[in-house]
Amino acid sequence: ALMLRPGLPLSGTTLTAVARLCSLLEGNPLAIEIAAARVNVLSPPRMCAEIARRREWLQRNHPDIPERHHSLWASMEWSYNLLSSPQQELLTALSVFRNGWSLDAAAEVCELPLSSLLDRLQALVECSLVQSVDGRDGELRFLLLESLQEFAAARLEPDRGAIAAAHHEAYYTAFARQAAEALQGQEEGTWLHKLEEERGNFQAIFTRGGGHELAVSLHRYWLIR
Repeated sequence: ALMLRPGLPLSGTTLTAVARLCSLLEGNPLAIEIAAARVNVLSPPRMCAEIARRREWLQRNHPDIPERHHSLWASMEWSYNLLSSPQQELLTALSVFRNGWSLDAAAEVCELPLSSLLDRLQALVECSLVQSVDGRDGELRFLLLESLQEFAAARLEPDRGAIAAAHHEAYYTAFARQAAEALQGQEEGTWLHKLEEERGNFQAIFTRGGGHELAVSLHRYWLIR
């Protein structure tokens, strides 16, 4: 149903193409959602042709990718190639986050003014590459599903990746310092929830071998939780 545009004739050819497309994508919900986001610019038969072609390319040039991932990675590669360069740069930079991020965090880590960030982020959400969810404080949070995060991280240039990682650690270290002060006041409960939401980002920093100051600032949080 996701791939049937309003007004699209329900011919046998169209339905056959949709069925083949779902088969090429191995029924993977993420891959189907990515493909469906392009239904206004590509027909189901053309999607089949593009994804099949991309999968063959992956099989020839990426033997390290498990066969079960060929269709999913093919669909992500195809969708990624349709993005503008600024959108691609944002998507790869966002791969430093784990389990979601706030708008303020993205602006700081990706070094973008809010207007530019909003334009690019909205495009990624509309393409189903980035998910938006309600945060505990009522603000929107954004996230990359794990497979997309791995895909984007693989395309992040080392120099840009090091810069993004440094900004990521700096942002969450400052965040943790602010939280450490708040945990001693009347907003303790609110900040405990905020810290819970960012556990994935803290872990990502520790996994990269950083986070010494972050760990100190999180001391009270760890004692409580």
